[in-house]
Amino acid sequence: MRKLDRYLSEQEVKNMAEADLEKELTLIGVVGSADKMQEDVATCVQDFIEAGIKVWIVTGDKDSTAKAVGYQSGILSPHREILQLTTDLSTDKSALIDKIIAERGQKDCMISGSGVEVLLTAIESLTSEKDKDLKKSLVDSFLSAKSFVVYRSSPKQKAALVKFVRTHCKNKTTLAIGDGANDVNMI
Repeated sequence: MRKLDRYLSEQEVKNMAEADLEKELTLIGVVGSADKMQEDVATCVQDFIEAGIKVWIVTGDKDSTAKAVGYQSGILSPHREILQLTTDLSTDKSALIDKIIAERGQKDCMISGSGVEVLLTAIESLTSEKDKDLKKSLVDSFLSAKSFVVYRSSPKQKAALVKFVRTHCKNKTTLAIGDGANDVNMI
């Protein structure tokens, strides 16, 4: 009898033949779970938005899950375009900066945690006097998104994002809410 004693990634499961999945496998217990959104979350988020409060999602979940939660909660809107800052852009600092400045406006924005890390590092590296206008434009463009969804974000990246907003928006109040130990740094 084969013992499955570790988590298999989605890719590992996809690469397995169907016969391998069922061959000599005895299921002792199987658990599946899904976080259900609480009642009235979308109404509450809409109240925040109407009051001029920006609500962001910063999660460790994969992009498709974060996007679905964004739509369910009303943070993302089917009536607005989504600026998707992809993994390809996340590794190219200048392309990421160009895209953010070019796409500035009333759009929803989705970016990975690694993309946020590259972006924040790029912004903080603009320290010379000649970079002052570019830095301001980049910060303003970054913060001008109508809504923001950050996915595949580590605790360190979550904390860096909150610190960035607190540093560059001194006249704004931030509130970070988490549901687990991985959110402690952010809070």
